[in-house]
Amino acid sequence: MFGIEWWMVVIGIALIFDFMNGVNDAANSIATIVATKVLTPVQAVSLAAIMNFLGPFLLGTAVAATVGTGLIDPNLVTINVIAAALTGAIFATALATVFGLPISVSHALIGGLLGAGFAVAGLPGILLPSQEEVFRVITWGLLGGVGGGIIGILLAEIAGSKRLSPAGIGGAIAGTTLTILVTIGANLLGAGPLTLTVLFIFFSPLLGFVFAFILGSFLIRVPRDADAYKANWWFRKLQLVSVSAFSLSHGTNDAQKTMGVIALVLLAAGQIPEFRVDTWVIVAAAAAIALGTFIGGWKVVETIGHKLTDLSPDQGFTAETAGAGLLFFLAWIGIPVSTTHTITGSIMGVGATRQIKAVRWTIARHILGAWILTIPISSFAAWLTYRGALLFL
Repeated sequence: MFGIEWWMVVIGIALIFDFMNGVNDAANSIATIVATKVLTPVQAVSLAAIMNFLGPFLLGTAVAATVGTGLIDPNLVTINVIAAALTGAIFATALATVFGLPISVSHALIGGLLGAGFAVAGLPGILLPSQEEVFRVITWGLLGGVGGGIIGILLAEIAGSKRLSPAGIGGAIAGTTLTILVTIGANLLGAGPLTLTVLFIFFSPLLGFVFAFILGSFLIRVPRDADAYKANWWFRKLQLVSVSAFSLSHGTNDAQKTMGVIALVLLAAGQIPEFRVDTWVIVAAAAAIALGTFIGGWKVVETIGHKLTDLSPDQGFTAETAGAGLLFFLAWIGIPVSTTHTITGSIMGVGATRQIKAVRWTIARHILGAWILTIPISSFAAWLTYRGALLFL
């Protein structure tokens, strides 16, 4: 009818997913600047939408290639498989948005792809890591954890602290995270896309927390040493820069996931001879996520911007700067990390610079629960969609 083919419909579904990505993840871009009242909600979403649109044009499409070719066996990919994956991802994203929970839309898509791949061929349909890869990750992680734990305990003893156990645990976590990052950068880990994705489910909020805590601990001294009014004025202006940078990094990271999916659809439909991301795909995906960002998921904004912790302009600037820097780096090396996990960790890190109780950990636990359930829910929904409907098309 009207010359519309099934692969075109699936591309439309992909753009709907991208739109939902923008709706849920609008909180990532604007929650801090709305919470600090530097911009009105309409001004904030307008700025974020523009930056989300520009993001994919600036740092290439490494993330798109990871999503498009590194999670399930390319030989098993059909248009129906992609449609099932997108349906699972849209379901998980819509469910979280209704309840005002900021989830990783990236992981919803990854879960959808894994569920659809499993529906077709079981575990062989998923590009699981090799034993050697798992061994390298565990070995380097343990070495970093043991070293970091020892350093943490020694530093606590030197400082005269009696809290050796927390220092050791914190040092172990920091050591593991730093070691994994260094080995990835030095190309020693040899980890594939699925392994990196799973690792950064845990590492992205940790890194966001640590970066924001360190930066916040430094910047918290500025208002004390300067006129409070002038410092607040400058941080309000700087927040315009930091929220723009974060929105740019969000568009760079998240819109690329849909680009990878659309490229897969075109490849499966025989519209392109090899996996590549054409300019019109970049424009369409960037526009869809920008529109979703403009409409915004206001319940999610409320959760991140007001319920998780209280933010001042300097803290909002700190969280956005730490999150944006981390996302730019990870997008550059092609890791499809969660912007939601990153900014949520950054906000908690900023809150912890005041005191640990400044973070409302009950809300944080609810968010963590949603993160844990994202991949299973989207995987099951994708599996059910394929086995229950699309298998017969």
